[in-house]
Amino acid sequence: MAALSGVKTNSNFKAMRSFTPCPIPLPGTVSGVYKVTAKGAAITSSDVFTAVAQGLYEVTYYHVISRAATSSSDTQLTFTWSDVSGVTQTVNATDLSNNTLGAYTQGKIVFQLESGSKLTLATTFTSSGATAMQYSLFVTVQKLG
Repeated sequence: MAALSGVKTNSNFKAMRSFTPCPIPLPGTVSGVYKVTAKGAAITSSDVFTAVAQGLYEVTYYHVISRAATSSSDTQLTFTWSDVSGVTQTVNATDLSNNTLGAYTQGKIVFQLESGSKLTLATTFTSSGATAMQYSLFVTVQKLG
């Protein structure tokens, strides 16, 4: 095979191939997953994710009514965290109060966490009638940078 002109090789190539994986999540990787199906009660405060490194993160969520109540129902999702300012931040997702099978809310929230800080979620829940409403919730957290 002919040598390539102007191409430099690295004599340390073998040494460069061995590395220790970094425990800090790389941007674009899923850092946390939270899943609940057929839930028929409120979720008080529940930890979704604890940051191992300071940075920007994105939470993506999908909240759906998986069984409608006989009469009426309501559920709402809330995310809470403390950012670099030390202030507790809260975002409420759209309230699912129409008691319709398949009704959903979904979205993305960008937030900042310091190392060791947590993202938590909670849901409200009310249901009336012989058949209680159930909902499902799917959440992922991704490091942005």
